[in-house]
Amino acid sequence: MKRIYNDFDQNTVMLLAQASYNAYPNSSDRPNQLEGYESICWFYGYDFRNKLAEEKMVAVYKKNNTNDYLFAFRGTDSICDMIDDFEFMEKKSFPFFSKRSIYDAQIASGFCHIYTNRLSIRRNQSLQQTLFDFLVETTPKNILI
Repeated sequence: MKRIYNDFDQNTVMLLAQASYNAYPNSSDRPNQLEGYESICWFYGYDFRNKLAEEKMVAVYKKNNTNDYLFAFRGTDSICDMIDDFEFMEKKSFPFFSKRSIYDAQIASGFCHIYTNRLSIRRNQSLQQTLFDFLVETTPKNILI
Protein backbone atom coordinates (compact mmCIF):
# COMPACT_ATOMS: atom_id res chain seq x y z
CA MET A 1 0.00 0.00 0.00
CA LYS A 2 1.54 3.29 -1.07
CA ARG A 3 0.73 5.78 1.68
CA ILE A 4 2.85 8.86 1.00
CA TYR A 5 3.00 10.78 -2.24
CA ASN A 6 6.10 12.93 -2.62
CA ASP A 7 5.26 14.60 -5.90
CA PHE A 8 1.74 15.80 -6.61
CA ASP A 9 0.50 16.52 -10.07
CA GLN A 10 -1.99 19.34 -10.60
CA ASN A 11 -4.95 16.94 -10.88
CA THR A 12 -4.15 15.36 -7.51
CA VAL A 13 -3.81 18.77 -5.88
CA MET A 14 -7.21 19.84 -7.27
CA LEU A 15 -8.78 16.54 -6.20
CA LEU A 16 -7.51 16.97 -2.63
CA ALA A 17 -8.66 20.60 -2.55
CA GLN A 18 -12.17 19.59 -3.63
CA ALA A 19 -12.21 16.71 -1.12
CA SER A 20 -11.18 19.12 1.65
CA TYR A 21 -14.01 21.45 0.69
CA ASN A 22 -16.47 18.53 0.60
CA ALA A 23 -15.37 17.44 4.08
CA TYR A 24 -17.43 20.26 5.57
CA PRO A 25 -20.77 18.71 6.48
CA ASN A 26 -23.90 18.89 4.39
CA SER A 27 -27.37 17.70 5.35
CA SER A 28 -26.99 14.48 3.37
CA ASP A 29 -26.10 11.03 4.66
CA ARG A 30 -23.15 11.05 2.27
CA PRO A 31 -20.51 13.64 1.38
CA ASN A 32 -20.94 15.72 -1.77
CA GLN A 33 -19.87 14.05 -5.01
CA LEU A 34 -16.23 14.05 -6.07
CA GLU A 35 -15.40 13.46 -9.74
CA GLY A 36 -14.09 9.94 -10.29
CA TYR A 37 -15.05 8.82 -6.78
CA GLU A 38 -18.08 7.33 -5.07
CA SER A 39 -19.03 9.00 -1.80
CA ILE A 40 -19.20 6.21 0.79
CA CYS A 41 -20.03 7.71 4.17
CA TRP A 42 -19.16 10.12 6.95
CA PHE A 43 -17.07 9.22 9.97
CA TYR A 44 -18.06 11.05 13.11
CA GLY A 45 -16.00 12.76 15.77
CA TYR A 46 -16.99 14.28 19.07
CA ASP A 47 -17.16 18.02 19.71
CA PHE A 48 -16.38 18.18 23.42
CA ARG A 49 -17.20 21.88 23.73
CA ASN A 50 -20.57 21.75 21.98
CA LYS A 51 -22.53 19.73 24.59
CA LEU A 52 -20.65 16.59 23.57
CA ALA A 53 -22.23 16.55 20.13
CA GLU A 54 -21.27 14.09 17.41
CA GLU A 55 -20.19 15.83 14.23
CA LYS A 56 -19.29 14.73 10.73
CA MET A 57 -15.49 14.85 10.69
CA VAL A 58 -14.25 12.71 7.79
CA ALA A 59 -15.67 12.36 4.28
CA VAL A 60 -14.94 8.88 2.88
CA TYR A 61 -14.66 8.23 -0.86
CA LYS A 62 -13.83 5.22 -3.01
CA LYS A 63 -12.21 5.72 -6.41
CA ASN A 64 -14.39 4.35 -9.21
CA ASN A 65 -13.58 0.78 -10.29
CA THR A 66 -10.68 0.41 -7.82
CA ASN A 67 -10.03 -0.40 -4.20
CA ASP A 68 -8.45 3.03 -3.56
CA TYR A 69 -9.92 5.27 -0.86
CA LEU A 70 -9.74 8.94 0.00
CA PHE A 71 -10.29 10.28 3.54
CA ALA A 72 -10.91 14.03 3.83
CA PHE A 73 -10.73 15.38 7.38
CA ARG A 74 -12.87 18.41 8.14
CA GLY A 75 -11.19 21.46 9.63
CA THR A 76 -12.54 24.33 11.71
CA ASP A 77 -16.29 24.71 11.23
CA SER A 78 -17.68 26.49 14.29
CA ILE A 79 -16.93 28.80 17.18
CA CYS A 80 -16.37 25.70 19.32
CA ASP A 81 -13.80 24.47 16.79
CA MET A 82 -12.04 27.84 16.94
CA ILE A 83 -11.73 27.51 20.70
CA ASP A 84 -10.27 24.02 20.23
CA ASP A 85 -7.84 25.49 17.68
CA PHE A 86 -6.30 27.58 20.44
CA GLU A 87 -5.19 24.34 22.04
CA PHE A 88 -2.69 23.76 19.22
CA MET A 89 0.14 24.79 21.56
CA GLU A 90 -0.76 21.96 23.96
CA LYS A 91 0.61 18.74 22.56
CA LYS A 92 -0.32 15.16 23.25
CA SER A 93 1.95 12.18 22.83
CA PHE A 94 0.81 10.02 19.95
CA PRO A 95 2.64 6.84 18.88
CA PHE A 96 3.65 6.73 15.23
CA PHE A 97 4.50 3.33 13.85
CA SER A 98 6.88 2.63 11.02
CA LYS A 99 8.34 -0.61 9.73
CA ARG A 100 11.42 -0.22 11.91
CA SER A 101 10.29 1.37 15.16
CA ILE A 102 7.74 3.35 17.11
CA TYR A 103 8.13 7.12 17.32
CA ASP A 104 6.55 9.34 19.92
CA ALA A 105 4.96 11.98 17.72
CA GLN A 106 3.40 15.13 19.16
CA ILE A 107 0.01 16.29 17.89
CA ALA A 108 -2.33 19.12 18.87
CA SER A 109 -4.50 18.16 21.83
CA GLY A 110 -7.75 19.32 20.16
CA PHE A 111 -7.26 16.89 17.27
CA CYS A 112 -6.14 14.17 19.69
CA HIS A 113 -9.38 14.53 21.70
CA ILE A 114 -11.55 14.27 18.60
CA TYR A 115 -9.55 11.41 17.13
CA THR A 116 -9.03 9.16 20.15
CA ASN A 117 -11.95 9.64 22.56
CA ARG A 118 -14.94 7.32 22.50
CA LEU A 119 -17.78 9.02 20.66
CA SER A 120 -20.85 7.97 22.59
CA ILE A 121 -22.68 5.06 24.12
CA ARG A 122 -24.41 4.55 20.77
CA ARG A 123 -21.21 4.37 18.72
CA ASN A 124 -19.01 3.10 21.56
CA GLN A 125 -15.71 3.73 19.78
CA SER A 126 -13.37 6.52 18.79
CA LEU A 127 -12.93 8.10 15.38
CA GLN A 128 -9.54 6.40 15.34
CA GLN A 129 -11.11 2.98 15.92
CA THR A 130 -13.76 3.69 13.28
CA LEU A 131 -10.99 4.38 10.74
CA PHE A 132 -9.02 1.29 11.74
CA ASP A 133 -12.11 -0.94 11.54
CA PHE A 134 -12.94 0.47 8.10
CA LEU A 135 -9.40 -0.25 6.86
CA VAL A 136 -9.57 -3.83 8.12
CA GLU A 137 -12.98 -4.38 6.49
CA THR A 138 -12.14 -2.82 3.12
CA THR A 139 -8.39 -3.64 2.81
CA PRO A 140 -7.69 -0.68 0.51
CA LYS A 141 -4.92 -0.83 -2.06
CA ASN A 142 -4.09 2.89 -1.80
CA ILE A 143 -5.19 5.66 0.57
CA LEU A 144 -5.18 9.41 0.05
CA ILE A 145 -5.65 11.53 3.16
